[in-house]
Amino acid sequence: MLGILSDCRSSRDLEAFAKRHREALNQALGLNFKRWPTDATFLYLFNKAHLEQFGEVLQAWMISQIPGGATTLDQLVCDGKTLKGSAIETADGNHRFVAQVTVYARALGVALAQKNYDTHESSERAALKELLSTMNLEGKLIQADALHTTQAFFGWCLKQGADVALTVKTNQPTLHRQIHRQFEGKRQIPFTATAEEKRHGRDTRWELRAKEAPAHIKESWPGSAWIVELITTKTTRKGTSSVSHLFITSIRMPIFVAEHTLRPGDGLR
Repeated sequence: MLGILSDCRSSRDLEAFAKRHREALNQALGLNFKRWPTDATFLYLFNKAHLEQFGEVLQAWMISQIPGGATTLDQLVCDGKTLKGSAIETADGNHRFVAQVTVYARALGVALAQKNYDTHESSERAALKELLSTMNLEGKLIQADALHTTQAFFGWCLKQGADVALTVKTNQPTLHRQIHRQFEGKRQIPFTATAEEKRHGRDTRWELRAKEAPAHIKESWPGSAWIVELITTKTTRKGTSSVSHLFITSIRMPIFVAEHTLRPGDGLR
């Protein structure tokens, strides 16, 4: 793990890393190795390792580093990425590639669990659901992007005892239009909050507006409670730009919504 975090990209890199740090590793791990592991040793280790069990052990260790343990692991942020260099062209002219879905623990600021999948054999939706199924979601807040904004995923999360906050984009045109209309014009907005950040020559201001979901949205999305608009305004020497993001959530306390949204560097943005 230390070697990978130090940008080792091959078994030979790992051997060189072990050679450079043999004395420090011996001291830290209470060992007395006279010689460092060779590249063949690392290849043998990776071939024999039970990666799923290792992932479970690593996950448990990371949770143990949070003050209060899993009881304070209150927010899980889900994201999917394509692995660089994995795309290949198929016989029919399309492309297949390896992608990865990751669940981040906001309390730790690190990835808590990951799963790779071949896009011709699975999908991000299926991979994320399989990944979350291995975790205790009771009392957690699950955040995911618009790809996962479906009634099926929303309802499944609620059945696991979790709250949910999903981004709403035009892949859900009806819901996107319904929420957008709720924040148009001079409508009364019962809850607002703001946050600001200045760094690297850029001023960023977040304005959150939230209100209870109207009856027709609650009927279509059982378990939904509040809808949210988050306006991000960035000012630089080149000018000012604003973008609006919409969300649907099962959270029933607007202050809690704001606490989990207006967080510079993480949260719903």
